Amino acid sequence: MQKSISTGNSEYPFGKGQAHFILVVTCLLYLINYMDRQVFSVVQEPMRLALGLTDTQCGIIQTAFVAGMGLFSLPLAYVVDRWSRKKAIGVMAILWSGFTFLTGLGKNFITLLIPRTFVGLGEAGFTSGGTPLITTAYPKRLRATVLGIFNVVVPLGSAVGMALGGFIAVKYNSWSAPFFFFAIPGVIVGILAFFLKDYKTAPVVKGSDQKGENFFSSALSLLKIPSLLRLYIGYIMLQIMFISILTWLPTYMIRAQDIKADSAGLLTGVIGLLGIVGAFLGGVLADKWQKTNPRARMLVPAIAMVTGAVCMIAAFVFNVQGIGYVLACLFGVFSTVALPPLTAVTQDVTPLEKRGQAWGMNVLLANLLGAAWAPVMIGILSDALGAGASGLKIALLISTSFGIIAGIFFFLSSRHYPQDAARISQLAAAD
Repeated sequence: MQKSISTGNSEYPFGKGQAHFILVVTCLLYLINYMDRQVFSVVQEPMRLALGLTDTQCGIIQTAFVAGMGLFSLPLAYVVDRWSRKKAIGVMAILWSGFTFLTGLGKNFITLLIPRTFVGLGEAGFTSGGTPLITTAYPKRLRATVLGIFNVVVPLGSAVGMALGGFIAVKYNSWSAPFFFFAIPGVIVGILAFFLKDYKTAPVVKGSDQKGENFFSSALSLLKIPSLLRLYIGYIMLQIMFISILTWLPTYMIRAQDIKADSAGLLTGVIGLLGIVGAFLGGVLADKWQKTNPRARMLVPAIAMVTGAVCMIAAFVFNVQGIGYVLACLFGVFSTVALPPLTAVTQDVTPLEKRGQAWGMNVLLANLLGAAWAPVMIGILSDALGAGASGLKIALLISTSFGIIAGIFFFLSSRHYPQDAARISQLAAAD
């Protein structure tokens, strides 16, 4: 095993060329991952009308997707840390792509629900494998920056999924056509993942007192890290807001503005595309500010979340039109600023042998306690309020306010982050 993997020195353990190859492949898979996630949102309204579904049923399908991802995220992260990161993400990419194809064959609620759930299962462990691969391949001083590049594809994939998905659906006059198109690249890039460099399963870091831990005790130990616990709670709140908007904004715009799926996908896609700016700036700003403020990697997400939530609440007041659309675009920027530094912090405050689990725990808690129930609750509230644009708007206003709560918890996490990160650096130096 390469020395710099456990010490966190500035060397490139696999060499610069292989590090860049890892970044490119994982970014492409993350892009496809979000394309497959968001295509459902943009075709949701024509699909609902074609198959005679209710908002509640659409919400249940989206909730099942997130729940499948959440339930298996931590177990898969545990396996990834002990098996192979490159093989895991390759297998998962092929799996979720296959079920994306099957989603397009759905004819009713059940035949949509089952494959969509398995798409979530396939995506469950991807970031837990991809994140430690990237953070190990690059120097620690560039950690938030390269994770900023990695997280750029979250808004990019969302934007491409909605814009291209809406275009394909209208062009072929079929809500299912985008699922068939989007399944192909996932299989191709998934195969490329098997050719990445990987690091061996990490030995227990001296002094970490992790010997003999089983799956449950290893997972629970993460919750004893003060900064990580508060980060997890904030991320739950963030996901309630984020997933609600990603899932229902195209539908809201179709109803409120009387437009088609392609237009809604394009408008929503532009909002998502602006997240590229936020994701890149979030990593760069956090790394630069971190040089003078040891709390910066948590303060940046705190500020960004509150600002973004306020912008989106105001956008809904104006029905996401005119100045409201401009405010929604600002939300697109601020909503992704938090992602790179938050990802970096989960790696900063945990030993090498738990880096995959640290992110897997975040995915588990954020999905099961936040993102999983958000789509169906929006659907239930919308149906209860008449299933029109106004009912959906009220439901979305409620969910967006959780972004402010997220910012508060990120600020609380910042008060513990420097001490937790220093402890891990001391353990690594003593090894």
